[in-house]
Formats: sequence, structure tokens, C-alpha cells
Amino acid sequence: MTNGNTRGSNLNAQHSDCIAGFLAFKKELFEEAEQYFNATYGNYRKVRTYFSKYGISAAMSLPITDEVSAYVGPDVRGILLALVEIYHTQKKWEDALDCLNKLRRLEPDDVVVKLSLGQILMEARRMIQTYAGG
Repeated sequence: MTNGNTRGSNLNAQHSDCIAGFLAFKKELFEEAEQYFNATYGNYRKVRTYFSKYGISAAMSLPITDEVSAYVGPDVRGILLALVEIYHTQKKWEDALDCLNKLRRLEPDDVVVKLSLGQILMEARRMIQTYAGG
């Protein structure tokens, strides 16, 4: 039975997807986390507004390298950085670079984005050299 309030239930699904994405990421369920974050990405403004409206402060420590982590929240930066790290784990280099390019356009001076970009490019280069026999 539906209550006719699909707009409210869609918003609930969006913020639930965001939370579920962070939880799946922490449990290293990367394919599941990828689905949740991709579902959330298109409506990240609404999700951020929802968290702000109810005074919910959510943050997750996201490992960028073995030595560096970034605290991210339910906003476009957090969602895209999480997707970058998921794609990195899955070796989906083009998807990771696509997310990083979106982040660079949004925040061109973000050191975490630059660090992540450098790491992805170095690892992709190593993979190409390994497969090319060099």
C-alpha cells in the first residue's frame, strides 16, 4: 500500500542509499557500495539538505593512500571520493578518472583530490607496464 507521498519516500530512499553506501564501503562490499553511491549521486543536494535539516552530522574516514585518509560526508565530494576509491579497488581506471575530473572541476585546489589523482595515475601506469611487459 502506498501513501501517495512518493516524493518523501524517494528522499528517504536517497538518504538511505547514502548511509548504506558508507556502511557497505566500510565492510568492503564495494560493488554494493558502488550501486548505493551511484543511486545517491544524482540527488546529492537533496541528501545534504536532508542531513542538514535534521541536524545529522555524518562523516566517514575514507582511506586515500596507505598513509592518508580523508573525512567525507554525504555531499558530492564524499560520494565522488568514495566512488573513486571503489573504482580504484575494482581497477576501473576510467570510472575513477571520470569522478576525479568532476571533483577537480568542483574543487580545483583540493589536495586530497590531487593526491588521489596521482595515486590512480601511478597505479594505472604500473598496470599498463605490467601487461605490456615493461
